[in-house]
Amino acid sequence: MYMNKLKNNESGIISILVTIVMMLVLTLLVLGLSQLGVSEQKNALKRQLSTTAYYLAESGVNKQINSKTADNSGCNTQITVDANLNYSIPCTTVISTTTNYIYGLSKNQAKVFQINSTNLLKTLSFSWTNSSSSPIINCPNTKVNQFKPAAQWTCGDAVMFVSIVAADNFNSSTLFSEGSANGYYNFYLVPTNTSGSTNYLASATSINDLVTSYCSSSGSATTCNRTLDLSAITTHNYYVRIVPLYTSATATITATDSAGAVNSNQLEIDSTGRAGNLLQRLVARVTKSTSANTVFANQSIEYQTPIFAVQSTNTICKRFEGYYNSSTDNYLNIDTTSLIENCTL
Repeated sequence: MYMNKLKNNESGIISILVTIVMMLVLTLLVLGLSQLGVSEQKNALKRQLSTTAYYLAESGVNKQINSKTADNSGCNTQITVDANLNYSIPCTTVISTTTNYIYGLSKNQAKVFQINSTNLLKTLSFSWTNSSSSPIINCPNTKVNQFKPAAQWTCGDAVMFVSIVAADNFNSSTLFSEGSANGYYNFYLVPTNTSGSTNYLASATSINDLVTSYCSSSGSATTCNRTLDLSAITTHNYYVRIVPLYTSATATITATDSAGAVNSNQLEIDSTGRAGNLLQRLVARVTKSTSANTVFANQSIEYQTPIFAVQSTNTICKRFEGYYNSSTDNYLNIDTTSLIENCTL
């Protein structure tokens, strides 16, 4: 009889222990889910504040653009947007002198800009990046015969098409004469997985020159560089058009003359937005105005320089013609498989 009572007591103790363990597990599970929900709410709020701070920084840039004078009071003047929510633009500065041009360009998007100098220009340097995951080894190791259909281009970086028009003694009657270099020069900067630092000597017969460009990796992005030596082309002022082929690119262009780097026509606006305890900083390049009434140019009509001679909303079937350059033995090789489908020439 005594043994049976002892067994019953042990069964009761085990039941109590199991119940306690289950309650602990359920309590921990509830606490974990609660913490997960709180953490997700905090992350959502942080994302919302971060987005708001970015828009406030963007508003600081737009405020500068829309003003007639550059407010360079810097961080001494804070613009309060909402005091209760702690929304503000605490800092906006304008750098009025820059020595390079920076443009973010989509694939096949052309950009035209002007370079002016009181001295003869010596060099024109191009650097462009693209945050592509494609390894640099996929880029060609030579500049020759690299113009392939877009589907076969495995390099993560663009071929940079550069057109230069000498603005000194501008002669429109002979500017686009076939086989002539009357102030009009074309270069195809081909990205390669090779290294080097020499400048490419441009000449009076530089028409559709293929130029090897040197690329290197940094993290997930690659940067390609090449400098054109313009000493053989005695010109003070140029119109330049750049077009990234195959993929998008952020391009930086720097010109030098005998005095050093040539000032660009861009201003740099540095704006910071605050939302709560989060800050977002935005740096933008804006074209200077040529008008005495305002500092910033109307960005929608910048330079009013036509990018194309003919533009259509529909596909245009055209023949692409290259010139042979006997002095440098360069030529533009066109892959016939890249022609537009159902296009008869």
